[in-house]
Amino acid sequence: MDPHDTAAASDAGRGEIPHLIHIGYPKAGATFFKAWCESREDIAFTRRGFAGHAHIEDIPNDIVGPQPGLVVSSSEALVSVFSRHGRSPRSGWPTGDPPRMSTLAAGRQRQAETCAQLARLFPTAHILILVRGFEGAIRSLVAQRIKAGRPERWAWDPDANVQALKSYRMFMDYDRVIGLYEAAFGRERVTVLPYEMLRDDLEAYVQTLCRVGSLPYRPFDPGRVNASMPGHALAATTRLSAVVRPVLDRVPGPANRAASRAYARLLAVGPVRRALDLTGRVARATPLPDPLVPADALREAFAGCADSLVLRPEVAPYAAEYLATGR
Repeated sequence: MDPHDTAAASDAGRGEIPHLIHIGYPKAGATFFKAWCESREDIAFTRRGFAGHAHIEDIPNDIVGPQPGLVVSSSEALVSVFSRHGRSPRSGWPTGDPPRMSTLAAGRQRQAETCAQLARLFPTAHILILVRGFEGAIRSLVAQRIKAGRPERWAWDPDANVQALKSYRMFMDYDRVIGLYEAAFGRERVTVLPYEMLRDDLEAYVQTLCRVGSLPYRPFDPGRVNASMPGHALAATTRLSAVVRPVLDRVPGPANRAASRAYARLLAVGPVRRALDLTGRVARATPLPDPLVPADALREAFAGCADSLVLRPEVAPYAAEYLATGR
């Protein structure tokens, strides 16, 4: 029997509803996964909620009627090494600061303590870690920030891209994060799925999700979700944001975040995107470099960060994209 099936059967034997916690990574299929969860009536899932509940006050209402076959919690912030905007009542992080990269030690501690807290709160949960090959993930992360209205002009500078790899390595040390969760929850309760499998074989990817959740298979194809901007549109958006962003940054207090969100929503409107793409083409704007960084620099930065992935049957066909050796 598949180890994930064994763990799920054990939960069912105790009368528990299996709980799947998706912890990341960004730009590795999270939007697709959440859409899949929302498409199924046998999954209890709410965005920004936990274990199928939007708020703790909803539990008395949610238990009325048939119970789901699976409850899901999902947040890419669970694997983040970024400090968040503002602070929670128990955090010591400063208010008003934008998200910023932690130091290496603080970032690793943040990931380890998040894992430990999840294990204390939900010791029998199953963990889903979505990953993506390093070059593709970094490129998509940069494009996402540009789509959100950040003028990432440094992304066109090869030297700056190489320097940025140090920060990305801290965030994307897959082997370390997988090891943390396997130690806390057990290897049989940790599933790792590659974005490349979703890209190349949608049916097999959905079948795997169903197996992990011990759910009957049903086809699911929402089309492209959270698609990136075309290259010329990214370049034109960066130029526009270089002018707009300094103005937004002068807006004080909570209004700053509201204005930033409004600008990001404007950039996502279809006609605006098409206008930016046309502007970029007419101006012959230079698309993002492809690749963003030389292969040698990428290998040096991420050596040893994904070697365990080659041992996983779902990831093994894409080992080259993860620079994995299996050592």
